[in-house]
Amino acid sequence: MTKKIPSIPSHVENFLLSLLFHMMLPLFPLVIEYWQNGAVKTETLTLLAALYAISIGVSSKSKIIFGLSVIISIVFSVAFGLSSSGTSALVNSEFYASVSIVCIFIMHAGERWNMHVVAKEPYWSFK
Repeated sequence: MTKKIPSIPSHVENFLLSLLFHMMLPLFPLVIEYWQNGAVKTETLTLLAALYAISIGVSSKSKIIFGLSVIISIVFSVAFGLSSSGTSALVNSEFYASVSIVCIFIMHAGERWNMHVVAKEPYWSFK
């Protein structure tokens, strides 16, 4: 008698899909720019940090993540404006943009774990 291949539990699928589509897909422009140019420009990194922070923040259910993401978005919007206008960029803005993207990713991944794996909230409702 053949056995059924076990599938991934629905709540784990929801978590993995949220990581893939909600959190990793917005970072794809960085991968493409690095692949095409061998580096990522300061302007690209600061703009992506600003947009990533605000987009993750508004989709969060945590007030602190929302508040931090708004502040981070404002800081990197200023950094983007300075670096794209030809004036000097903020000191170490590439480093801080990268750190903020990673920190936001980790915090929101924890929130998504609680939502999808612990509370078993669906990511999408397919019927």
